[in-house]
Amino acid sequence: MKSTQKFQLLKDLCLAKMRSLPSGKRSGTLVIRLDRIGDFALFAPYARALFSQSEKNYLLINELWAPLCAKIFPDAELIPLAPGKFLNDPRYRSRMLDAVRSLKVKRVYQPRFYRELFVEELLSMAAAPEETVRFETTSFHLQPKLLKLFSSSRAAEVKYLHGEHELQRNARFAHQCNIQYKAENPWLTGIFSPPEKLRFREYVCVFPGSGKGKKCCWQSEKWGKLLNDLDGPFYLITGTPAEREQMECIARMLPAEKRVVAADLSLEEFAGAVSHARCALGNDTGGIHLAAMSGVPALAISGRGQPGWFLPYPEQKHLPPGVVPPVVVSTPCSCENCFWRCPYMNNGTCRCVAEISVDQVLDFIEKSNFSALR
Repeated sequence: MKSTQKFQLLKDLCLAKMRSLPSGKRSGTLVIRLDRIGDFALFAPYARALFSQSEKNYLLINELWAPLCAKIFPDAELIPLAPGKFLNDPRYRSRMLDAVRSLKVKRVYQPRFYRELFVEELLSMAAAPEETVRFETTSFHLQPKLLKLFSSSRAAEVKYLHGEHELQRNARFAHQCNIQYKAENPWLTGIFSPPEKLRFREYVCVFPGSGKGKKCCWQSEKWGKLLNDLDGPFYLITGTPAEREQMECIARMLPAEKRVVAADLSLEEFAGAVSHARCALGNDTGGIHLAAMSGVPALAISGRGQPGWFLPYPEQKHLPPGVVPPVVVSTPCSCENCFWRCPYMNNGTCRCVAEISVDQVLDFIEKSNFSALR
């Protein structure tokens, strides 16, 4: 971030901090959740709990997830936001801050543990609610001192507990807000339809990419060998356009009549494809969490950068109804919990991912209860 940009953002934070509360009665709840699709999928079952205290609810989300949220949360008013544009375009930032300020909400929830100072915190201060509930800042935040400096004194902080899974954090956030709730699973197959070309076909979803980048991706040649050895009914190899090269590399190792590459699916089509699949295979990526929230069996090949944070899932008693926890293939290593800052890279891939062999995955499938591919 350039120094001039940071100065302008700090100036906006100072102005938001000093601005007096807008006059008039305040009502309604604003939930701010700007993160990756996998994190949002794990949050979605608990979102309705946060909406239960108010008749008027607003959900401020990454604009990429807006098509999904429109179907999942029809009773909430969506406020889509482009985080990158918010940081880089002063005019856009001003419009969004004014829009949030005009809501005059009574309560703001910030259930994201990794909230960002220059986005979520600025938006929360612009809303100027009577009450804010958020996670406390810890050493995991990049700028905890600034977060403390600019945070509202009216905020109630939910404590961070070491070793919690994201689902447990989401559940405890709702519980500590004194919300009596029954977590529901919104990623049901009835909400989204699969793409037309897959509607009457049994298929397996394959996600060769990862939101954490190529360093967390199992090698393409290993994926090709694994899929050939498994001999599934049909493979939908899918992901983002940026992952097309990996997808096509895998596809070339499979019979043409048994696979299709789909790098251009809309999010609604992607959610439909995942939720109707026989099962899903992938790296540590958002598609695995979408499958789990849809009740679709999934197998993830994962490194040890953040064991227990997102994979593997906690015990069944901590899961929302209908969730099928993905099974995880990983190998212990001496440098786990590095948060993907691997000191032992193997040709651009984290060692803990690169060293997982095809035979290890096949053996795991054979010995585990992952019956979807047996």
